Amino acid sequence: MQKLTFSVACDILLDINDEATKEAFLDDFHILFKALGSFPIKFPGSAYSRGLEARARISNRLLPILRKRKEELSAGVLRSTNDVVSCLLALKGENEEFISEAEVADNFSILLIASHDTTAILSSLVVWKLSRDKQTYTKVLQEQMDILRDREAATIEENLTWVDIQKMKYTWQVAQEMMRMIPPVFGTFRKALEDTNFGGYDIPKGWQVFSRSPWNAYGKVYIQ
Repeated sequence: MQKLTFSVACDILLDINDEATKEAFLDDFHILFKALGSFPIKFPGSAYSRGLEARARISNRLLPILRKRKEELSAGVLRSTNDVVSCLLALKGENEEFISEAEVADNFSILLIASHDTTAILSSLVVWKLSRDKQTYTKVLQEQMDILRDREAATIEENLTWVDIQKMKYTWQVAQEMMRMIPPVFGTFRKALEDTNFGGYDIPKGWQVFSRSPWNAYGKVYIQ
């Protein structure tokens, strides 16, 4: 499932069609993801050190692609709406200057990690749910077949469009319920930008707060 979602993410974010390039990116992203929760101690062989090396390899592979994409945008061969990276390359900052290639590479890495890993987990959970709940499976299948029939009736041959995806209301409800019951992400850290109070607890500026997803997902507001 991870390989499938990573391939789709590469297509959408960077429009990469070469399987060898995807495989190389995937191997390094596996290493990089493992390093995210490691201690930031740089010594040979550590998860953190291997993550830095993987990050460097990702940048080395990505920069030539970015430069070629930038040339194609300047020549009018591609539009900024072609993919997410092309859109990032066309963005300008406060001083009307294009954002740097390093910033684009960083944003690409963040987007690919987020879209690949959590999406793979959620997709697996949805398949697991459908295999055990015949009623839910039947409703999801019916919705997908209705969309397929509409596309065939309209003789649409292109890939799924945003309009098609918007019709998947029940399918999305199933995905949302799975995210509530079994969150793909255990939790997340947030830094207090100023002194604040939450739930009766004082949180000083600069403190790190950890939000645990499973506790939040079972709140009374969702159960009702």
